[in-house]
Amino acid sequence: MGMVVSTLLLILEEGEVFWLLSCIIEDHLPSHYYNTNLFGIQVDQAVLVELVKEYIPDLHSHFETHSVEINLITLNWFLTLYSAVLAPRITLRVWDCFLYEGSILLFRIALGVLSINKDLVLNQGSSEGIFTELSNAPSHIEDVEQLIAHSYEITESLTDNALQEMRTEAAAKLNSAVNTLGTPYNPRPSEQARRLGEAKASWFSQWFGYGGSVSDKAKNIAQTEMLEDLRKNIAAIVKHFGGDTRLDVSPDYSFESHQRDIENFKEFSRNRPLRARALMDFERHDEDELGFCKNDIITVLNQKDEHCWFGEVGGVRGFFPAKFVLLLDERSKLYAIEGDDRVSNEITTLVRGNLCTALRKIFEHGLRRPSVLGTALHPWHFIEDSIDHEIKEQFTQILGRLVLCKTFRLDEEQKVLQPNEMLFRAMHLINASHDPLNISADVKLRSLICAGLNEQCLHMWFATFCQCTEVTERWYAPWSFIRSPAWFQIKCELRLLSKYAFNLSLDYEVNPSTHSEPVKQDVQDMLIKHHLFSWMS
Repeated sequence: MGMVVSTLLLILEEGEVFWLLSCIIEDHLPSHYYNTNLFGIQVDQAVLVELVKEYIPDLHSHFETHSVEINLITLNWFLTLYSAVLAPRITLRVWDCFLYEGSILLFRIALGVLSINKDLVLNQGSSEGIFTELSNAPSHIEDVEQLIAHSYEITESLTDNALQEMRTEAAAKLNSAVNTLGTPYNPRPSEQARRLGEAKASWFSQWFGYGGSVSDKAKNIAQTEMLEDLRKNIAAIVKHFGGDTRLDVSPDYSFESHQRDIENFKEFSRNRPLRARALMDFERHDEDELGFCKNDIITVLNQKDEHCWFGEVGGVRGFFPAKFVLLLDERSKLYAIEGDDRVSNEITTLVRGNLCTALRKIFEHGLRRPSVLGTALHPWHFIEDSIDHEIKEQFTQILGRLVLCKTFRLDEEQKVLQPNEMLFRAMHLINASHDPLNISADVKLRSLICAGLNEQCLHMWFATFCQCTEVTERWYAPWSFIRSPAWFQIKCELRLLSKYAFNLSLDYEVNPSTHSEPVKQDVQDMLIKHHLFSWMS
C-alpha cells in the first residue's frame, strides 16, 4: 500500500490521497485486500492462475512443467496495483482504466503482460530462468496503449459476473484448505461499500445496541442478494448430487408444505435401512463371503456377531468383516457418495465454504450490534438462546427421551427423536466436542448446519429459530430477515436439501487429522479367528 500512497502523493495533496485511497479500498477492491493475512489478494492470485490456464494455456502448461508458482511474482503486481513494477507514466494510465472499470482491470493487465512476454518465458528451460523473465516482464512494457489494447483483446470474454463467481469459488477452496472459513470474504466491492456506509450512518446503534433505521431500498437489495446467493449455493449442491430429474428441485412455497414437514419427516424415518460404507477392498474367497470394493455401500442385514456381519451388495449376499466398513447414520434416504465428506472433497467446499457462508449472512442480517459494555454478538449465541428458550418447559421430557435412546440404542433401530429433540442433541454434542478446544462460534455454526443436513431437517431447525418470537425480538431489528415473513421462503429453499443424503463430519474443523480414513486395528487377527480367509491359515 505504501507504493500506492507514494505514487498518489506525486500528483495529489495529502487530503485528496486519503479519500482516493479510501475509495480504492472500499469501492474498487474486494474485502480483506490489505488485512494481516492478505486473504483478498490470495483469492485473486488463485483466480489469476485459472485465468492463465484459460486464456494462455501454453504458458500455464510451461509453468506446470517447471513447477513455477506465478503468484510469487504477480502478488506484488496486485499488492501495489502495478505501481512497483510499471513506469509511473504507464501506471497512471493503467490506474485511469482501473478507477473506471474496477478490479477486473488488474486481471486484464496481468494477462496482457504475460501474453506480451509469452515467447520470452517459453524460451526458458528452467524455473530460475522463468522467474527471472516473469520478474522483468513489466519492465519490457513501453507502449501503454498497446498494453491496454492487447489486454482487452485477449480478455474480451471475461466479465464481472464470471470473475465474481471465480472469486467466490477460490475463496471457498482457500478457506477449506487452511480452515479459516470464518473469514467473511466479499467479492463485490459495491456491496461492501454500501454496508460500510450504513455502518457509518448508524453510529448510535454501534454504541447502544439498537438496530437503527435502514432504507427500504437498501433492505430490499440486501435481502434479494442474500436470497439469490443462497439459491445459487443450493443449486450447486443439487448439481453436485447429479441433478436427478426424478426429484422435484423447485421449492414448494405453499403453506400446506409447512404443515406437512413433520408428517413427511416421520414417514421418511420409518423403514430406513442400515447401511455401511466399505473402507477398503475385500476379495471374496468362499461362497458364503461378500466381496466388495472400497467405498461400496453395503446393506447390513445381520449384526449378531460383532466381528462378522451379514450383508448385501448388488443382489449378492454374504458374510464380511465388520472392521472393514463404517456404519452410515442415514435417514431413510439412499446413500450418496457425493454427500460424504470422507469421499468427496467438493461437498466440503459446497457446504462449509459456500452454503454456510450464505446462511451466516442471513443470520447476521439485522442482528443487533453490541453495546459499549457488551461482547460482540454472533448468530451462534442467538441459536443457543433460542434452543434454551424452546426446551425450557420441556427439558425433563426431552432429556429423558435422549437418555432412553442412548441407553437402549433406540435411535439406531428406529427414529424416535423429533426434529427439535435432534436439534438439542446436536447442540449438546457440538458444545461438548468444541468447547474444550476453545473452537470459535463460526466453526460451531458450520458444524450445526452440517448436523442439520445429516439429519435432513435443517429447514425445520431454521423454522424453530425464526418462530421463537420472544428471542428474535431481543436479538434482531424489525427489518431483519429472521423477523420478516421472508424466513418462510428461506425455509422452503432449504427444504430442497432434505431430499439428499449427507454424511458430514461434525468435527471436520476441530481435528482435521481425524477426517482421514480410519485405520482398522487387529484386522488380520480377526480374519484368522473367523476363518474368512482360508489362504491365511
